Amino acid sequence: MIESDDREQWHFGERWYAVSGVSEVGARDGFSLELEDIGPAPGRGVLLVAFRDDQTGETTIDSKLIESLPLELVERFLAEARLRLPPKV
Repeated sequence: MIESDDREQWHFGERWYAVSGVSEVGARDGFSLELEDIGPAPGRGVLLVAFRDDQTGETTIDSKLIESLPLELVERFLAEARLRLPPKV
């Protein structure tokens, strides 16, 4: 996986989150957008991953959640995924 340099930081409630684009090759071929909880320390790591498969054009969401997230944060992540992971035709 190759992380791009387009990492954004978002603040929701008492926590900070980072959104990163990652190109994936190998086991699966496509592009991911990851939502990571980064603080305050310790961060909780990657929470959501949106993946666009370059073979099928399909975009899926994987959740690594143990705790709940604010709805507004999830909605913002989904909107960002729609913008940055358009289906390939």
